[in-house]
Amino acid sequence: MKQVLRKGLKEVVVDEVPDPVPSAHHVLVRPARSLISAGTETASIHTEGLLRGVAENPSHIRTVLDAMKASMMKGERIELRGFGVFQVKPRKRGIGRNPRTGKEVKIPPGRTIRFKPGKDLQNLNI
Repeated sequence: MKQVLRKGLKEVVVDEVPDPVPSAHHVLVRPARSLISAGTETASIHTEGLLRGVAENPSHIRTVLDAMKASMMKGERIELRGFGVFQVKPRKRGIGRNPRTGKEVKIPPGRTIRFKPGKDLQNLNI
């Protein structure tokens, strides 16, 4: 199957990708036609448009972060393609030490958020 892919902020390519495999309790919808026209993929996504949009209405970022927070509270996995994956993982109980007194402190079991960077983020030349 062919898919429109963005490489960086401005380069757009159409590439052959493997068909997605639906997991249990999921449905795969295959559209007969695409409504994406040439140039739509990068419309106001390039740096200037994106930064201008955020500066004009910063509440959009707050809305996205609130949705991510609500999903993580439910224990759901969040994948941002090319950026990475946020996952809620269980944390074991244990025993720690108070650095000032040296006394042992019981650490209760709980949950923590783990982030695994995506390939695009890992391959940045910083």
